Amino acid sequence: IGSCYYRMGNLVEAMKFFVKAIVKKEKFSLSYCNLGICFYELNELKEAIENFNFAIYLNPENIIALNSIALC
Repeated sequence: IGSCYYRMGNLVEAMKFFVKAIVKKEKFSLSYCNLGICFYELNELKEAIENFNFAIYLNPENIIALNSIALC
């Protein structure tokens, strides 16, 4: 659901669902990566970097997180 809100441009609602996903399954790298992307698009780079780093910690092969953190 978070990805649908993201594609519609509703970052705040998307972030709510990514956080819910993290609460349900806190070791899921993709949710942290998606949250980081939302923070990045909101120009909240510190939060974006934190989420990308944690996504990479959980899955060092997360290409999206690795590429995204390079943009910060």
